[in-house]
Amino acid sequence: MATTEYPGMGPTRTGIPQAVKGLSEALLKKGAKVGVVMPLYDEHFAFSRQIARLSVPFEGEIHQVDVHRVQLENGNHPEFYLLKLPIVKIVNPLFANNLPLVEKRLGLFFDRAAAEFLRQFSGEFDIAHAHTGVDFFAYFAKTLGVRIPVVYTLHNLEKGWNLSEFEDYGFFGGEEVDSNEVALSNASRIVTVSERYAEELRAGKTMFRKYASLLEQNASKLIGISNGIEEGFNPEELYRQQLIPHAYSAGDLSGKAQCHLHLQRLLGLPEDERIPIVLWSQRFAESKGASIFAAALPNQLIKSADAPINIQIIVFGRGNADIENWMEGKAKRFLNNIRFIRYNRRNAPYEPLFIAGSDLVVAPSLEEPYGILPRKAARMGTLPWVSRVGGMADLVQDGVNGFVIPEAVEGKSVERLMDEKFTEIYRIFREDRPAWEAMQRRAMEAAAFSWDEPAEKYLEVYRQLLAANS
Repeated sequence: MATTEYPGMGPTRTGIPQAVKGLSEALLKKGAKVGVVMPLYDEHFAFSRQIARLSVPFEGEIHQVDVHRVQLENGNHPEFYLLKLPIVKIVNPLFANNLPLVEKRLGLFFDRAAAEFLRQFSGEFDIAHAHTGVDFFAYFAKTLGVRIPVVYTLHNLEKGWNLSEFEDYGFFGGEEVDSNEVALSNASRIVTVSERYAEELRAGKTMFRKYASLLEQNASKLIGISNGIEEGFNPEELYRQQLIPHAYSAGDLSGKAQCHLHLQRLLGLPEDERIPIVLWSQRFAESKGASIFAAALPNQLIKSADAPINIQIIVFGRGNADIENWMEGKAKRFLNNIRFIRYNRRNAPYEPLFIAGSDLVVAPSLEEPYGILPRKAARMGTLPWVSRVGGMADLVQDGVNGFVIPEAVEGKSVERLMDEKFTEIYRIFREDRPAWEAMQRRAMEAAAFSWDEPAEKYLEVYRQLLAANS
């Protein structure tokens, strides 16, 4: 289901948690046995039982980590192994407000504990599969003598961080070590989340130039497998779960118009079906084109006194503090046009409503491994407006099932071209509703994005590694 929260994982509609959930359930349907190892932060978890205790060395001390096994009932779910992290022993309370450092420290400890878990339970598993963020796991598994192949799914390169940020981390002999370097160098196979992104990385096309030589060294291990999107993320199911106020389909879009009005009413915006709502629902990161977005669309509002354009913009995200502050200021200035909602775990469940009620999602990414937002938007009949990069390159046909952001040309920036393109988009929305609705239907009909095919491709990767390891 779209709202399922796996233990220790939190909301699973986006990013890596959604990929873990979707792939695990698809593999189970194909007869594979799947176990998911997750950190446990709560004091205890219902329906769990302790099955082991691990002794995990970290910075010169030995920490005890309890292992709990959880089997969810009534569904196609994997087994969960939850590692209870001794947070108060490994995180100095004086630095508790430094969230990035705390997350890195907990992540490093979890990777070490997960490797110890795999060493003790190696007889139960044939393959280990880690994702971005679990970057040191393969290295620790090797150092412990674990012979199980490790597949590493690279969701993005921008998350890399340097271990030297710890004053006394006690690993790698005090050398400066980059997490992406460790992850890619020690994995048995590297999988990116779309075929096109894998091609770009193998060709050295990345905005993160410091990783170019690393990617070249590991090119033979690098392949692309496009992610899926869980089946439950669709208008009918989201309505059933009361996450959107009206159901609709490609054959009957009337409910989407009602979602549009409901969203305007909820956010205190002028209610009008003829005012297009444009949505940003991503991190404020350079790779996502956040600065491009911030410079482009609000220009439509600034010049609205001289041009008959009236739009509403919903900004749902967090990240770069400068962009957050800039957006917050614009929202205060344009009270009838912009709403800025800073993303957090509590308001994450509103994303389906933001997508269903909007008419256009914008993703001007400079580098995009997959593009989950425009894919979810397409499934919901909200037209994606995307850059032709990475996993989004083959997603949209301009004017057919969405719109493509033009590349910069001499004398015209991307922001200027987006400004011009939006005039065309606005005209279609306001003056040619049959054409707009035809694009919505085509977007929805083409947006299957099942996990079935990716799961089969992953199984083939697993089989190849097992054959080579036998």
